[in-house]
Amino acid sequence: MSNFSDFNLKPFLLTALKELNFTEPTPVQEKVIPVVMQGRDVVGQSATGSGKTHAFLLPIFNQLDPDVDQVQAVITTPSRELAYQIIDAAKQLAKHSDKPISIGAYVGGTDKVRQE
Repeated sequence: MSNFSDFNLKPFLLTALKELNFTEPTPVQEKVIPVVMQGRDVVGQSATGSGKTHAFLLPIFNQLDPDVDQVQAVITTPSRELAYQIIDAAKQLAKHSDKPISIGAYVGGTDKVRQE
């Protein structure tokens, strides 16, 4: 695939990708996105900055139903720093959705009031 539109992503995701200046999928995204879109489990390894976060976020966001007002996805991470990185990427994708997408981080070792 040479273009994100080849994945049949929702228009708001394509808009977000364009705003992020992501013009074509990285090799890890080309391999992972179609598999996740099929609902299959994936274990992958790739270098830092290779697009792993968006490789799993894009299919998750593409499958969200904006008319369902309940938790539709949960992502767990081994560190607080990675959780916040994923939250930032998720918010960048969600901001162009026609309906608001609620994104939160619930991490250990922090004040409950300060959690997003």
